[in-house]
Amino acid sequence: MDKVTTLTALAIFLSFVSAFGIRASSRQEQVRTDDNRGSGLKVTLANDKLLKQNEVLTSSDLGYPRTLTVCVQSQYDLRVEGSIDGSHYYWLGATGGAEGRCISLPPVSWVRVTYPSEKTSFPISPERVTAQIQAVY
Repeated sequence: MDKVTTLTALAIFLSFVSAFGIRASSRQEQVRTDDNRGSGLKVTLANDKLLKQNEVLTSSDLGYPRTLTVCVQSQYDLRVEGSIDGSHYYWLGATGGAEGRCISLPPVSWVRVTYPSEKTSFPISPERVTAQIQAVY
C-alpha cells in the first residue's frame, strides 16, 4: 500500500508541475491586442527592481510570437538580447531612459536585458529598472 501511495503522490506532484510549470521570477499575463486580431502575452521582468552592474534579467520561453516589443525605464541604456534556443543570445539593441523607451524586436523565443549596455563604459551604481515584454501571437 505504501508503494501505491508514494506513486500516487508522485503522479499528482508531476501533473501539478507540468500544469503550472516552474517559472522564473517574471510575472506573465495573457492580454488581448487592441485590434482583436490576436492574443498576446505581457511579461514583467522587473518592476522598479534595483539592478547591479552586469546583472541579467531573462524571460521564460515566449514561444514564437508574431511581434515582440521590450519597454524599459532606467536612467542608463540597457542591452537587449534575444535567443531562439535559450542558450545562444545575440544583441538586438539598447533601450532605456528616465521616461522609458520601447523597441520592436525580431520574433525570438527568449529575451534578456543586461544592465548596463556596452555603451556605458564607466562603473555605475545600482539602478532601479522597470522592464516589460509584450508578445503578440
